[in-house]
Amino acid sequence: RPARVAACELKHSSQPPSPMWPHRNVPLGLLSNFLSTTAGSIGIARDAYVLLLPEGVGTATNVGLMEGMSGVVNLLTSFAAGVATDRCGRSPVLRLPAAACG
Repeated sequence: RPARVAACELKHSSQPPSPMWPHRNVPLGLLSNFLSTTAGSIGIARDAYVLLLPEGVGTATNVGLMEGMSGVVNLLTSFAAGVATDRCGRSPVLRLPAAACG
């Protein structure tokens, strides 16, 4: 009986192998976030440029229209990325924009 207890204790006391950290998708996610943030910064600069255009073109209404269209495109892209993630997995969906921009 003591041999069984010792074997059971050994079996339960051994630690499972620790997961790889960071996971291989973490750098891809960080790169994707970086590229998204950079694109947002460029969008802000684009808005400032439009406001500097001559009267009649560089109006707050035109900036609002540009931002509204950008929001609709982002919404549609998010739905498409969600469907692609469900069908193909996260890794290929994260690699595609990284490969396209890099």
